[in-house]
Amino acid sequence: MVTDKSLLLDVLGDTTELRVIDFLLDNLFTSVYKNEIIQKTGLSRNSFFRVWKKLEQYKIVKPIKQVGKATLYQLNEENEFVKWLVRTDLTLIEQSVITLTERPIKASPSHA
Repeated sequence: MVTDKSLLLDVLGDTTELRVIDFLLDNLFTSVYKNEIIQKTGLSRNSFFRVWKKLEQYKIVKPIKQVGKATLYQLNEENEFVKWLVRTDLTLIEQSVITLTERPIKASPSHA
C-alpha cells in the first residue's frame, strides 16, 4: 500500500489515475499484473478498473505478455503523454536534488 507520496503525486495530485501511472513509472522496465498494481497502490478493484479502461483507451499502458489467463502490462513508452510523464518525473527528481544540495548546512555546536 502507498504510504509516502512520490514527487509526481505531491506536485500533480494524488488521483487514482496518477497513482497507477506513478506505480508504472516506478516499474518502468518491469512488466506487472493488474492485481499487483491494485495491491501495491492500495486502490480498490472498482477504482482501479474504472481508470484502467481510460489508460488502455488512450494507449498509456500496453499488454506485454500473456501468462495463462493473466496479462502483463507496462507503460507504453511510445505514447507521447508517457514520454512527457517520464520527462516530468525526471525533472521533478532533478529539481528536488538541486533544492536539497542548495540548502545551507547547519553548523553543529562545537564541543570544547
